[in-house]
Amino acid sequence: MSDPRAWEDQLATALTDSPIVPLAFEAARWPRPGLRTPPGPDDPADSRAGVTAETISVRRLAEADVLSGQPLNGWYILASVEKRRFLSLHRRTTESVSLRFSGPEATARGGHGTPDVPPFSDGGLVEWTEGPAQLPLGFPQDSFPLLGVDRDMAAVGDAARGLGLPDLTLTPGWWLRATLHLRPGAPLTLEDDRGPALRLICWRTEYERSSYHLAWPRMTGCAVVIRPDLLEVLAERAPATVVIRDFVMRLGHGEEGK
Repeated sequence: MSDPRAWEDQLATALTDSPIVPLAFEAARWPRPGLRTPPGPDDPADSRAGVTAETISVRRLAEADVLSGQPLNGWYILASVEKRRFLSLHRRTTESVSLRFSGPEATARGGHGTPDVPPFSDGGLVEWTEGPAQLPLGFPQDSFPLLGVDRDMAAVGDAARGLGLPDLTLTPGWWLRATLHLRPGAPLTLEDDRGPALRLICWRTEYERSSYHLAWPRMTGCAVVIRPDLLEVLAERAPATVVIRDFVMRLGHGEEGK
């Protein structure tokens, strides 16, 4: 190594635990919306043998849930993802994990080509900080999701394991950003000429408490909310029908990290 000092400086910079992103998520905290909870062990649909993942409903875009509470009262919940952990009664350790995904898809052929997977593409946290995307000349022939989900949080570096960052983070896809002419605004917010247009909110609840460890949430989630007027704009500008697909998944012990 010709310059150990320079190499060490570069390594220290790469390992720096920046608080900017974790604090942005803390600022995005919101009381859990009134969404349908992920299925539990007592859910009738969850007791069927062999069923681990399935689409449970498809809704019109106009049927998106509505958020309540200031300063986003009346905004629509465009997409959400929630993880719920169930504990063993004897060991108090995670026995199973249930997830519920809800997201918009453009159905280019009026159908859903992948009903056995969540309605999201692979996403990256940087999509909240990128400028407006450019629409391609052609349009995809198959159905495709409008948002992504970041499972790795690689862009956060070491900070991904600190200050309560969510396990799964929703990200705005390129097509959504391009169609609505959105650009980065405040952290985890995209805006247009009228102001904030798309925001991420997140929550933690169902805390497990003990005298032997710090409280930790058994249910975590986040959602992307959209300004009311833009829901109709999105439907008008889409060259295909946009629907919201609800998807649930159940993982047994030891499969959460797969």
